[in-house]
Amino acid sequence: MVSLKCHWRRWGGLLGCVFLLAGCLSVPLGDPEKSTVDNKLVGWWQPTDAGQGEHGLISVQAYDPRSYLIIIYSYTQDGATITPKGTMMFKAWLTPVANTRFLTMQLMNPRPANATDPEKDRYSISRVEMTDGGWSARTVSDDFLKDCATSEALRQKITDNVNNDALYGDKAATYQKAGDELTESVTKAFN
Repeated sequence: MVSLKCHWRRWGGLLGCVFLLAGCLSVPLGDPEKSTVDNKLVGWWQPTDAGQGEHGLISVQAYDPRSYLIIIYSYTQDGATITPKGTMMFKAWLTPVANTRFLTMQLMNPRPANATDPEKDRYSISRVEMTDGGWSARTVSDDFLKDCATSEALRQKITDNVNNDALYGDKAATYQKAGDELTESVTKAFN
């Protein structure tokens, strides 16, 4: 079985979703039961730097008043023809740390009942900021946080380094609202 970290890196490259490139941590940041959904994040989003090859479309839905269901659709497009490549599903929640918001994403794709996956509960964490007409996400570095064995230790190290560039991976990925035509075309191709 491919490790979750490698799986996320493969998808991150395909989608241009920088927030999936790293941040494969064994403990989450924050508690989803204590979080609150920001409705500005709810919607259909596409990376602003979408180029040639595979594309991504991101659905962010409020699952309940505290957490999100995020579905990432990967596809290629040749003219009007959209070819599905795959999807990934996440439970996600926001956590404020030092006047900054972080999004924790937990992979929720189904696994066989008898799977023995040592990386079952792995988390990707990104600094999230709303922008004009969209949002940006900058993934935290799993190497920088590798010594954090508990959620409390993770929160403290992020608090102490929130403005330290070493805390983060690559530059922030930015997302803009996806148009109705694109959303309809992609979801129709997947259904």
